[in-house]
Amino acid sequence: MRFINEWVVSELLSQEAQRRGMARSAAKQLEATASVFAVELCWRKKWYGGGADDVHDEEVAGSFKKNVSAFTSREDVARVSYALFSERDEANQFRASILADHHGGRRCRGASGTLCTGVSCGRVARNQYFTQATLFPDELWKLARSLPKEEVSYAVRTAAGYYVLTVHGIKHVGETPEFEFVKDEVGERLLIERRRARTSSSSRICGPGTKLRSTRRRGHSRRYRGLGAVPPRESPQVNRRTEVMKPILLCAPLCFGLRTDTDA
Repeated sequence: MRFINEWVVSELLSQEAQRRGMARSAAKQLEATASVFAVELCWRKKWYGGGADDVHDEEVAGSFKKNVSAFTSREDVARVSYALFSERDEANQFRASILADHHGGRRCRGASGTLCTGVSCGRVARNQYFTQATLFPDELWKLARSLPKEEVSYAVRTAAGYYVLTVHGIKHVGETPEFEFVKDEVGERLLIERRRARTSSSSRICGPGTKLRSTRRRGHSRRYRGLGAVPPRESPQVNRRTEVMKPILLCAPLCFGLRTDTDA
């Protein structure tokens, strides 16, 4: 019933707005906003599309090696595998199977392979990175800080159940983290630098004061007299939007088939 009432009120308000002629004004504002977003989308497609933003693993690894000092750990980071069980016996059975694998010369299945074979376990983590803020319950972080590398813990009782945990490595504050932990951050830095370089290059090509001339018919040329210019008849809101969008509109002529006076 509440939904029906809200729908009726919305329809009545919409009809009243149309009767007062507000719908036409709203449509004009939406059209102006849509044109601004269209230019932004064109900008993104021109400069960020077509595979230009593809960052390959080799580039990321190379950047990490060159700037390894810039990626020191700001907090302790542990690479951990664990499994959660509802019963202590199940947790002990799982721990015994891992120790048997170790004695047989095989790697710990907690690090790679299948976990919880033959037993029923709940939450599972395989070779994942954790900090004190992301590894919970708190008992797990305390255990990870004290447990020797690759040693299998005893079943640890928590409010959620019984955990069996293995630490594959830990990096402390100020140390160089493992590449996999900072891989995404390195890739994001490369992407930002690449976009910044392209934007700087486009600024030099277009120039901040470049005058534009349309290759279309005369009736459409006035709109593009100046870079980001807006006809005087348009509303102040559109003028404000254009001021904000000027950096994005810097090379918009390339997207819309325009050319500069210097190209003639």
